[in-house]
Amino acid sequence: MNMISRIFHHGALASLFLTAPVFAEQAIFEIGTFNGNNIEFEQEGNNRNNEKFYAAPGDYTQVIGKSGAGSVSSGVEPLQKGEIFANGPEVEGTDPSHTQGFPRSLNGVVSSPRPVIDIFFQLDADQAKARKLIFNTAFVRLGTGSTHDVEFYLDGKPFGSRNGITADEEVKIEIPAGGGFQFSEGPHVISLVRTNPLSDPSTQPWLGIDAVSLSTP
Repeated sequence: MNMISRIFHHGALASLFLTAPVFAEQAIFEIGTFNGNNIEFEQEGNNRNNEKFYAAPGDYTQVIGKSGAGSVSSGVEPLQKGEIFANGPEVEGTDPSHTQGFPRSLNGVVSSPRPVIDIFFQLDADQAKARKLIFNTAFVRLGTGSTHDVEFYLDGKPFGSRNGITADEEVKIEIPAGGGFQFSEGPHVISLVRTNPLSDPSTQPWLGIDAVSLSTP
């Protein structure tokens, strides 16, 4: 191959690489916006919301999260309902049951703990065939001087953890098909669990959540 041929050959290869399509992840759910704050969520607490959040309608009564079994959801749960994060947007509607809305943080205060958030969702037939699921979250606005250990579960089975969190941190974990995980069509649950011992409010044991998403390649 002469010099001119080699230049053309290498250039053609470079062109192929540059023009090859890039396949974006396909969202199963995305809760909130990855923007460095959690203002779109509610303050956590049993007088505002509960541990269970429904990212899709469905019957979750046979799905067991870390806070217990789910229930039947008629729709996608709102991020806020009757309560808001301080300085956030206007309150949307009322929530006499104090169960709706996504909690803004995992909280280890002994008097009003919220160490678990269960996210109930659905996989459709195509998503259930994926070779892996991609989990993303980000932690923000930690309590001053606080340290956090967090575990992540799919249908009660652990798929990752982060220990010793002391500052804002992004998390991305790939969950492979098989290996104990069943990507079946239908209802599932992702659980976020803060495992540190509960403590006094003076230790500020809260870990803010920027957003949470699950996708396929």
